[in-house]
Amino acid sequence: MSPRADRGDRPARLIEDGRKLATVACVVLLVSLFLPWYEKSVVPEGAKTFVTTNLSAFGSFTWIEAAIILVDAAVLTLLWLRRTDRRVELPAGDGTMIAIAGGWIVLLLLIRVFDKPTVTGTAASVGLQWGLLVAMASAGALLAAGLAIRAIELTAGHDADEADMAPSP
Repeated sequence: MSPRADRGDRPARLIEDGRKLATVACVVLLVSLFLPWYEKSVVPEGAKTFVTTNLSAFGSFTWIEAAIILVDAAVLTLLWLRRTDRRVELPAGDGTMIAIAGGWIVLLLLIRVFDKPTVTGTAASVGLQWGLLVAMASAGALLAAGLAIRAIELTAGHDADEADMAPSP
């Protein structure tokens, strides 16, 4: 195999690797919804000590979690359609769309960091837990995978344009 042939196949392999990373990031993000995102501490009436419970994303479900699930499912659907060689028309390339989805999820998670669930009771407080960090890391990985795919798509398109413009011998 010539180095030129290997070079032409390399972007396709790298894009496939980026899609695998995006798939793993989406699955980890869905799993993180079941992990503890918040720790709720309350002193019940008549008690003298704190009672602490953990809340998952489903324990404090809002429109933000619904949007995260919807965007995550859309990316997984896109990746599945590409894997099965089905045609999908997008306003931009796969990498751009996956990066936008990852960035949107990061933004939604940042909102959720500051918009904690409300707790009533004496000396009630809500703290962050490690599950939210896992969700943030997987959303960042999704964003990174999308940017990597986009860069490879742009490079592959640029190489194809150069090959079309090269003079024929």
